[in-house]
Amino acid sequence: VLDIDAPITDRFDDNDKEHLEAIVKIIEKQLA
Repeated sequence: VLDIDAPITDRFDDNDKEHLEAIVKIIEKQLA
């Protein structure tokens, strides 16, 4: 299970966070 709210984002720097957020938005669109 992909827990989007998990604190895994703490392991990324700001640029990677922005990339991860973009991926999350794409996943959310696919699940919508």
